[in-house]
Amino acid sequence: MDNAYIITIGDELLNGNTLDSNSTWLSKKLSFFGIKVIEKISIPDDINIIENCINNVLEKNCEFLFITGGLGPTHDDITKAAIKNVTNSKLEFDQDYYTELKLKFKDKGIKFLENNKSQAMVLSNCVKIENPIGSALGINFDMKGSKVFVFPGVPKEMQVMFEKKILPKYFNDNNKIVNNVTLLTAGLHESYIYNEIEKLILNFSNYVKVAFLPKYTGVNIRLSLLNNNINTEKMFDLENKIRTKLGNKIYGSDNETLEEKLGELLIENNLNIAIAESCTGGLLSKLITDVPGSSRYYYGSTIAYKNDIKIKHLNVAEESINKFGAVSSEVVEEMAIGVREKFKSDIGFSISGISGPEGGSKEKPVGLVCMALSTNEKTISKRFNFLPDRKMHRQISSNVAMNMIRIYILKNYD
Repeated sequence: MDNAYIITIGDELLNGNTLDSNSTWLSKKLSFFGIKVIEKISIPDDINIIENCINNVLEKNCEFLFITGGLGPTHDDITKAAIKNVTNSKLEFDQDYYTELKLKFKDKGIKFLENNKSQAMVLSNCVKIENPIGSALGINFDMKGSKVFVFPGVPKEMQVMFEKKILPKYFNDNNKIVNNVTLLTAGLHESYIYNEIEKLILNFSNYVKVAFLPKYTGVNIRLSLLNNNINTEKMFDLENKIRTKLGNKIYGSDNETLEEKLGELLIENNLNIAIAESCTGGLLSKLITDVPGSSRYYYGSTIAYKNDIKIKHLNVAEESINKFGAVSSEVVEEMAIGVREKFKSDIGFSISGISGPEGGSKEKPVGLVCMALSTNEKTISKRFNFLPDRKMHRQISSNVAMNMIRIYILKNYD
């Protein structure tokens, strides 16, 4: 199995101001081609540390080294200078790219400053990697048996350069290796899943490694071949057995999302939906409409944060709010019915909760959320208690809501 190392450069990665998403993205891409990332290293904007780190990695017999960060025009962008020393290169002025760079700035309506001229300086012993969406060129060179690729630290620029300039040349579908798959679940605890599939894991332990990746929104089950010499059928056999065991608790795999799978179900069953939100403040509707083509099934929403809006726009009875409270099964059921009738949709869904940090009581603590789903046939509601963290409460509530809708459709329509 080929291996790779990743170096991410920038003081901001070490002081906590910026999350290192580049190494995560690269690792995932490389795994599709059977390339194992041995080590990921984050280092500061220090030319000596950068040089030493690169030289140390090149001594480790790696096939690929990917480096991100430090290629911009400012004083702390010193990666190019470090690469110059490592490769014993000379800085050369690229007149053609300088002209192209000035045109890029002009086309975007941005004033070209002279400090950007440094981005037209290229290294004599290296090959430049074009940047389709930015101004900083990447760098490619071979040394000590390793292929080295250097990208800007801006995630979108790095991703486009990798996919447009590196993948077609060095990786393609012919050498793509499917050596892992990730099953996505919702509504299950890690301990429950393990108890259900423990025997399956043991039966395949000589071929497939199983990892549980718990998140606030669900638990991912990652299956990986122990090595590339093992027939992939072993992994797919285990995948099918786990799918059979867990059933509709698995909503998708790999890069699929809950909102995409919900959309597919609505389309397959020729259904449409309208949403009434309180505590989530529109997040649920936002997630649903993040999916291209969602206008085929999403009719609209009412963000009824205040009680008088629930009464006026969703026909919730004032006495229901006074008697049961805005966060109650009775009120969310009326909200779901109201939004369904208002938009004339097949399904009406509502959500109301206490996201915090204030507003809770002994009977209704912070974290409580009530949800309801209404169709012409019936209206159901559920009550949950989630984390008393405002941001996470809204995110978890929205994901649980989508899963509640998904499960209802599977049980009643599919």
